[in-house]
Parts: sequence; C-alpha cells; structure tokens
Amino acid sequence: MNNMQFLMIGNGSDPTTWEWVPYILSQYPVLEAKGVASYSFVANNGTSPIPIGIPTISGFYGTAVIPNTTDPGLVLAAYAPIVEHIHATWPGKMTFIQQTTVFPSFLDWFRVYDDSGSPAGKSLYMPSRLMDEASFTRDLATLGTTVRDLAAATGGTFVAFMLGGSGVWDARPRGGSNAVLPGWRKVVAHISRCYSFMVLMLGQALLAGPYSWVTPFSTPADLVTTQQIASSSILSTRRQKRQPFQKQQRQSAS
Repeated sequence: MNNMQFLMIGNGSDPTTWEWVPYILSQYPVLEAKGVASYSFVANNGTSPIPIGIPTISGFYGTAVIPNTTDPGLVLAAYAPIVEHIHATWPGKMTFIQQTTVFPSFLDWFRVYDDSGSPAGKSLYMPSRLMDEASFTRDLATLGTTVRDLAAATGGTFVAFMLGGSGVWDARPRGGSNAVLPGWRKVVAHISRCYSFMVLMLGQALLAGPYSWVTPFSTPADLVTTQQIASSSILSTRRQKRQPFQKQQRQSAS
C-alpha cells in the first residue's frame, strides 16, 4: 500500500491561493481514476498538521493512498501533473512538501493511521455534503471563494474526503442492492466539518484531562458543574411530576 503525506502551502491573504486550491479539487476525478483515495483538508489560516516552523497554514494538505501496490512512487506520480501545473500557472505561490511510505498491507497501514488517540470516540456534529464532479469543475472562481470562506468560518479547516472512484461508482453488491445513498454513485468528494458538543464529553474529560477544543466548557470541573446543574434540574422536574401521584396514593390509602 503506497501512502503519501503532503502539504501544499500558500498565503491565505493572497487571492491566487484560492485559484490553485479549487484547481486541486477539480482534479479529484482524475486522481480517483488513477486509484487514489485521500483524507484531505482545505486550510485558511488553519493549524499545521506537522511542525514546519509556522503556526498556521493556508492551502491544501492530507494523506493519500493507492491500495494494492508496493510501488513507492505511484501516489506521487499521480499528483505530479497537478503540482507541475500549479508551479507553471502560479509560479512561486505554492510550496509542496511530501513524504512517501510503502506498507506491506492495509493492516500495516491501519495500525499507523487508526484513530488510537480517541479509543472511545468523540462527540461531534458533522454537517456534510456529497459533491459530484460538476460541483468541482463547473465554476472554479466561485468554488475558490466558497472554500476560502468555508474554511475561515469553520476554525481554519474543513475536510474534503476523496472517497469516490470506480470502486464506489460501479460497485455491484451481492443481492443486487444495498442501503447506500444513491448519491454515492456519482460523488467525487465528501465535504464535512466537525463541531464538538458537551453532553457525551463528560467521561472523556474526566479520564483524559482538559479538552481545550470543547466549547464553551474547557475543563472537567466546568463539565461536572454543568452536568450537576442539569441533573439537579431533571431530578427536580421529576419530583414535581411525581408529587401529585404520590399524594393521591396516600389519600387513597387513608
């Protein structure tokens, strides 16, 4: 399994960044036709996923894979025409950083990239959209301003999963049908942004310490206090609702 981690970094305040970022998105169908799948992000002054000497980045980054191959250059070769086009069209506007790794099997890859940092999961709202090819190719100028504003409005980044391709579009499940949304038959990307919420975070916070990304509560003490207030209110409401019934029972017994 061929894996490539990559960064394509520009300047968020430079309008040309929001010309070459949508160009990358427009190439999703081309990459998927080459067998690429990717866990990718669009960033607008978002936190860098790796330490590179600057606190925030703007542009495009992620992890891309081609399964069932041990060719160390296959993913990089798939992205090479895109990188070359950006350098030729917008010279000096994008820095490309990549690291390629070959894994003997999917399981070996999964052992590195599974979500072991949150074994119990997280409590998240995940608004999302399935995007078809036309959404990414019809109007790149509008796409550029849209993804720029979306990333800025959602904490600096949003995900653009590259999860389409012939394996999804042309799948023929046993039995002739399945419960998958029909839109997946033409999708090239799954756009999503995660928002945390408090209710189910209590156990995690108590076990793992403060969660700085939980808003508006930032410490276990805040969560406990809020949970106690909510629980007290619920119990009080239940007592009030039980009192008439209990009073009626006592009257009947007398």
